[in-house]
Amino acid sequence: MDNKLFIKEIVNGIASFKIIPFIGAGMSKSCGAADWSEAISNLKKELQTPTDSFLMVAQEYEAKFGRSALISKLETLCRLEMLDSTSLDLHLKILAMNPPIVYTTNYDEAIETAAKLLRRQYKKVVSLKDIIETKHGEKQIIKFHGDFSNPEKIVFTRKDYDKRLKIEDDPLDILFRSHILGKSVLFLGYGFGDENIKYIFKKHTELYGLENLPKSYIISFDHNPEKEQFLRNHNVITLRLDSVSQFANLITEINSEVFKVSVDNEMNAFFKPFPSVMFSGFDLVNLRDFVDSSNYTNNEKYNKIRSSLEGKLFPQDIDDDMYAFFETVLSGNYDNSVKEAILVANNHIRFNNPGNTIKLCFDFLSLTENPYFLIDFRDGSNWIDALMSFEQLLSNLYQDSEEISRIGSMMIIGYLEAAKGEKKQLSYNQLDRMLSMLRSFKYEEIDEPKMGFSKENINRLINHYLSMHDSSLRARHEHSFTRVHSLQEIKNSILGNLPKGLL
Repeated sequence: MDNKLFIKEIVNGIASFKIIPFIGAGMSKSCGAADWSEAISNLKKELQTPTDSFLMVAQEYEAKFGRSALISKLETLCRLEMLDSTSLDLHLKILAMNPPIVYTTNYDEAIETAAKLLRRQYKKVVSLKDIIETKHGEKQIIKFHGDFSNPEKIVFTRKDYDKRLKIEDDPLDILFRSHILGKSVLFLGYGFGDENIKYIFKKHTELYGLENLPKSYIISFDHNPEKEQFLRNHNVITLRLDSVSQFANLITEINSEVFKVSVDNEMNAFFKPFPSVMFSGFDLVNLRDFVDSSNYTNNEKYNKIRSSLEGKLFPQDIDDDMYAFFETVLSGNYDNSVKEAILVANNHIRFNNPGNTIKLCFDFLSLTENPYFLIDFRDGSNWIDALMSFEQLLSNLYQDSEEISRIGSMMIIGYLEAAKGEKKQLSYNQLDRMLSMLRSFKYEEIDEPKMGFSKENINRLINHYLSMHDSSLRARHEHSFTRVHSLQEIKNSILGNLPKGLL
């Protein structure tokens, strides 16, 4: 049995919220509580009964002393003598992995206390009322067999289990069954002797077939081939360990690996779309009419464009209409503040057609040929921020990072070349940001002589701009390009050389 393979599966499952931790009585021993076997032995000794069945011992105790006495006895046996970060070390590491749902059959509050120590907000679920009150996305600690704050929900005796085994009646059983249809379970400090859980897994296997159910895992210290085979028959894999210290090391390892995988997942998901408000063709017509109207000030139009477009989602069939509206404003006789609003809002827009993205990029670059455009900007670096966003927009549409870097570099170099031909001055900050972007795009790998982007020309161009901000180099770099390309030529060249699959 390859534990390493299963550990990797567990790590990936927890990191992607596809595995639910299920905590048993063994997890509370470090806090001074008795486990299931120790609790029953204590009851059996007090009863002086020859009965071996755990559930019947509990039932006899309730019959002799009453329900209240049984619960009181359990509270004594399960009292947590130590509740600090040392005794709760494993609980803390489990919650540090950020599971949205945790199940436990324990009546104590060890897992809830660990959550408080980590300042993690979890809702305790013990009853149907708790299920109904749980908000969407709210993290939950589900006390599967009740707890001492709800003694009427505690499941411990033979009658308690018989009642719960009417699976169609109990809301927590129904909830658990719904969870394990699509998620795995990782049993920790748990012996899988619980009739309630065994019955649910057996029922699911019969109803849906072993091959249709997600794999679950249990950590065990016992070598019991018969039990392991029973578990395999219900798609539960046993990870057999030799000692409690080995178990602690395993939880520590899983915690560490889940963190690494979660960081990678977060980075990959950083640019994934968030829920958005729909922006329809009808909304576009209204926005166009608003911008064209003489009844509104330029400041009102600026705010209207940003509030209408930022954070919105628009359907593919108005993609070209959106670009046409943008292009009309940017090239038309509109106030620069209105054009700036288009540029800033574009950072939140995702064109489906990459050709529109590239064309719009050059529309923005063309605006910088108007000296009043940057002067009138509320934030003179907005257009550079927009340019940086195009690289990510293209990356979302086309996953070849080398191709994206090539296009991004050519856009920036093309702008610098055209600006040099027009003897346009760039500020220190503008040049610094552009050169930083070029380095991130690995511009030194570009060599496209036919398009005017040879390594020699690129280096000459960069040295030219560096000389403008360094007196010691200024006299040595007054060279010009063999040919100055217009922005229109560069745009057409890039569009004409896009991979066919991209469009």
